[in-house]
Amino acid sequence: INHIYQQMETYRYSPENVRHVTFLLFTDIYRQYSSLDKEVYDATLQRIHVSSSVKELKAWLDQILDSIFDHPDAGKRYSELVTGAIGVISSNYQQDLTLKSVAEGLHVNPVYLGQLFKKETERSFSQFLNQVRIKKAQYDLLNSNKPINEVGYDIGYNNPAYFFKMFRKLNGLTPKEFREKYLTNYQSFE
Repeated sequence: INHIYQQMETYRYSPENVRHVTFLLFTDIYRQYSSLDKEVYDATLQRIHVSSSVKELKAWLDQILDSIFDHPDAGKRYSELVTGAIGVISSNYQQDLTLKSVAEGLHVNPVYLGQLFKKETERSFSQFLNQVRIKKAQYDLLNSNKPINEVGYDIGYNNPAYFFKMFRKLNGLTPKEFREKYLTNYQSFE
């Protein structure tokens, strides 16, 4: 992590890119360790959103890692199979993914994968996929000038009405309302 943050400072990453890299690092850490709960996840997302410096973000990640190492009983959050499915979702969310296609790629029974996925993540495969897509849509809405329908297409929704429905369901706001509300509050780094 020290090296990654040093590189970002050396190459003068934009504030949005530093936040995005921090988010990616944190989600990888979060997936691996069961000692991190939903409260830590939500607090970290808020911290990333309002951070004013690279050092502040690095210090926050260091603090999270210290808390993990202070709890040696903290095991992996998910089994290897579910971790593999999450990896497929994370890498290919913009494609037409189904539980069946992911299960075939992992060489397992779709029913078994679906049950295991639900048990370990407490969400169905489709709920998890939609959450990944909507998180990416949030990022794109705040960091690009793309039309809202294009954001939906880019993250894997071929039907704009379904994209709007899922976005509103998970955020309580339409994509347009989200962009208008949070874009003005999106602070830049010092």
